[in-house]
Amino acid sequence: MKKKVLLITGLMVVLILGGCHAKTQDKASIKESSSASVTKTTKKSKVNAPVPSSITTTLDGLKGKFAEDQQTRTNGGELTYSNFYWKGKAWHWALTSVKRGTIANGKVSAISNGKNGNPDILKLTSSTGDSYSLKLTVVGEYYTVQTSYKDIKGTYIVGDTDGKWTDSAPAKLQASWRSGFEKTEDIVGNQNSDYPYTKVTFSIKPGSLEGGNIEYKRDKQTKVEGSGWGINEGLMSKKVATNTYLLKSYSGNSLFGVYKVQYINSREIQMNFGTVPISLKKVNAGQDYVVPNSGAVDTTNLTKQQVKAWVWSDLMATIYEGKDFKMSDFIFDTRTADGLLYVDVKENHSTARMKAAGGDPSVNPTIAHYRINGSGELENDLNGWSVVSDSYSE
Repeated sequence: MKKKVLLITGLMVVLILGGCHAKTQDKASIKESSSASVTKTTKKSKVNAPVPSSITTTLDGLKGKFAEDQQTRTNGGELTYSNFYWKGKAWHWALTSVKRGTIANGKVSAISNGKNGNPDILKLTSSTGDSYSLKLTVVGEYYTVQTSYKDIKGTYIVGDTDGKWTDSAPAKLQASWRSGFEKTEDIVGNQNSDYPYTKVTFSIKPGSLEGGNIEYKRDKQTKVEGSGWGINEGLMSKKVATNTYLLKSYSGNSLFGVYKVQYINSREIQMNFGTVPISLKKVNAGQDYVVPNSGAVDTTNLTKQQVKAWVWSDLMATIYEGKDFKMSDFIFDTRTADGLLYVDVKENHSTARMKAAGGDPSVNPTIAHYRINGSGELENDLNGWSVVSDSYSE
């Protein structure tokens, strides 16, 4: 990524815990029937649930018992677990291991937040009455705890409950993926009035991650390419739910990054960059891993043959992925409307390959519609008009 944003900063707002769940309840109303009836009906009004305060929800994103990352384990590689939990109207924290049981614990009495809203310094009191402070650094999908109390320091990945990972990434995720236009502020954590929009490229390779940002001006055409990510290796993955994975890699002996990726289908994934979840579409599937395009081909000034080749590339990466068809097995009808070039794609059932696949020679069904938008991006309407590629490929 162009910038790795430190989510914890020095500006503090101290939140004191205790009595945070203020309860609100409407009085029950009793409504009598008319004087001709002797039956009384009691109707209770809806009871509004208490709205959690910012104090009670401060640690919600970290709640749970999670395993220590392999790079910070000590005592001969002992696996420890960090657990933030809510009990008795207060947050609690415990550090445990199979070997030593409870190593440290404490009830949180105060939380200092950094200016980005992430918890920073926690004040705790242990079950034996010891008071101590704990430094908490949150970076996306993982956090680090550090305290002089019992000389504790370790990194924990949210969602990793057992410390077991698989080398490399699932094959279905290994590709280059790119977002649409996102707000630069959401992606990199700060406003950029000159380039308010950003597209993210995220390439998942067998052993590492690559990526970068392209920032755009308000016209969404003028752009500047940001720097790529730093060198990383040792990519590992972990399945945490159906079609949902954690990916992590390292830079030397340090954790480089952790990303939570949801696989939607063969051409789309969703994940968090910065503060919001975003959708990314596959780029140039089956070719080399791709970072932001160099602009060698002006996609706002393509020939019809280039448009046909670009559409063909996307077809074979999505609808016909893994199929043994040639460009001649399809019919590409071009037309213009509203100043844009449209391409209607039909199967050519007169070819030998289409006949062998069961195509009816009496019909040539339309299977996709594409267009080149005003920014030179390729769109299709499989799920409503949306960008499927902004890098020319054949």
